[in-house]
Amino acid sequence: MSSNNGKKKNSSLLHEAIPHIEELRKRLMYSAIVLIAATIAAFSFSEYLINALTAFLLSGKNITLHFFDVSEPFTFRIKASFIAAVFGTIPFHIFHITRFILPALKKSEKRMIACVITAGTILFYTGASLSFMFALPQTIDIMLGFAPKNMTSSINANSFMSFISYFVFFGGIIFEMPVISFVLSKIGIIKKRTLYRKRKFALIAIWIIAAVITPPDVLSQTIAAIPMMLLYEISAFIAFICARE
Repeated sequence: MSSNNGKKKNSSLLHEAIPHIEELRKRLMYSAIVLIAATIAAFSFSEYLINALTAFLLSGKNITLHFFDVSEPFTFRIKASFIAAVFGTIPFHIFHITRFILPALKKSEKRMIACVITAGTILFYTGASLSFMFALPQTIDIMLGFAPKNMTSSINANSFMSFISYFVFFGGIIFEMPVISFVLSKIGIIKKRTLYRKRKFALIAIWIIAAVITPPDVLSQTIAAIPMMLLYEISAFIAFICARE
């Protein structure tokens, strides 16, 4: 008897899950189609994109990008197009993730999620843009500065593109600190004064990061450290306001 009840319960759960699985499949399909279409569109002007990118980052530098395989020019353009498509379609993917999870939330939770996603998207693009325009060129200068003066840097173009994308992506992630702090404090992982208590260790880590990614002068390091310090203080304040007792 209990075995039959268990089978009925499992069958009922499976029956309830099927519409959600179908909805998830549909959302993923939409995202995949848009990503592929955006990649194809970006490929059509990939030469302009690559020229603008290298002109901004490598102008006046003693560096040459090279291909070391017959297929690399093609894969390089595909990679550049795909990266541009990913960064350009992030809001679309976030929209469909939101549409998938919203039906399961309460009205108050829906408002909170909408605010979190909006703030997170804005902060991500802000961090990625600042990383690309300011931190990345300086980081490249620092890395190339280690090359002996009688040598020319010969860098694989695909590796260079990967370095740029990872750097800009993590720059965007760093700017997510306030949103991450808000979410973790809401679910009870971060307590009210946790980030305030860890401030001195965080400040040391921030200045070490600033020293690594900038030229060895106090002004550049300060310019890099101040935004990270502000983000940490904002995160700490958000945790203090929102965290559970």
